[in-house]
Amino acid sequence: MADAVFDEETNVLLSQVDIEPVDANWFDIETDFVLSQFNLDNVLDMDVKSGNFPYSQTIGDLNVEANKTETGNCSSKRFNFEAKSSDVKKLQASSTPLNTQKNTRWDVNTWDDWGKWRNDRTISAGLKESAPYVLVPPLTVDIGAAELCHWMCRFILEVRRQDGSEYPAESLRQLCISIWRYLRDTCRRYDLNFFDRSKPDFADLRECLDARMKELNVSINKVKKQAKPINRTEEDILWSSVFSLNDAACLQYAVYLYACKLFGLRAADEHADLSVTQFTFGRDDVGQFIRYIGGRSKTVQGGIFHKKVLAKDIKQYANDSNPRCVVNLFQKYLSLVPEDGPFYRRPLATKTADGDQNTQHRRLVSIPYRSSCRECAKGQVLTASRLDTLVK
Repeated sequence: MADAVFDEETNVLLSQVDIEPVDANWFDIETDFVLSQFNLDNVLDMDVKSGNFPYSQTIGDLNVEANKTETGNCSSKRFNFEAKSSDVKKLQASSTPLNTQKNTRWDVNTWDDWGKWRNDRTISAGLKESAPYVLVPPLTVDIGAAELCHWMCRFILEVRRQDGSEYPAESLRQLCISIWRYLRDTCRRYDLNFFDRSKPDFADLRECLDARMKELNVSINKVKKQAKPINRTEEDILWSSVFSLNDAACLQYAVYLYACKLFGLRAADEHADLSVTQFTFGRDDVGQFIRYIGGRSKTVQGGIFHKKVLAKDIKQYANDSNPRCVVNLFQKYLSLVPEDGPFYRRPLATKTADGDQNTQHRRLVSIPYRSSCRECAKGQVLTASRLDTLVK
């Protein structure tokens, strides 16, 4: 019956096959069957000898060869870097902005200089063993809460600028914040957060800082330093005396201006890390546009605490009737630099075949705009924050 049913030239329906009913005794419903009780080796040996097994190796041999192949791929392709302690520390330090690291070092050095000055005076005047705290301690992991509170109160009253003048209230607060940041990030003393109101050990310190800040706000005539906005007239002066589409340096100055004005690039590190691939051109129902996708910046770190902070995604559309069209400006500049790599390049004096000046394939050491535009716009230095407030 089996030979007739599975004839290669005959189409057979499942209903035409004579299948005997299943015997209920095939499986013992009262006994639990464990897979380990089944002798798989005998079945495999029988299948290999009979030629029914499609491979010449047993399952064990195949597993060994697969493990060798996987191990070889892991060692050569997947895992090829062994991190050291220095690599881990470097990675941890990179999570903090460079300016924050610089300010922290400066303020901790201020503590050290003040402590050295006070300790020298104490030693020269003679140590008083009866005093609870005699010498100012360094900021280390061993410092205690009571000792820190004691000396921080005196630091707030005595610290001065290098010229001997008093710090403004906000600068004094930033000094204290840097000290706490150093204790937290470097010394790993999370219990010394003296800004936490739930910690009564530092109540005297908070009261002292609060009173000192109020006192400084009254005694010091605080003038806030801020960049002045550039008006339309000053922008016209820049286009008449600095910006040009026929000179590499002048073209780059114009690109820097509108990168600040239209795409919101403010900090120097945003310009230093700017890449050509962050700008793309396209066209939609509105018209031709240039699109900028922002990268990592001070406010967009991309870490576990900034998951909901999105990077900049800005479009600017072309205006053919405007001789200062930003799309044409950036197309001109990007046609003269490589398609990948740093955005800012050092201008060259040599010209291309079409008469345009080329740019050198090297990253600029510093932002090019400040020095060349110093004498323009009524002699005022043009910073990125000021360019951001341009009058359109």
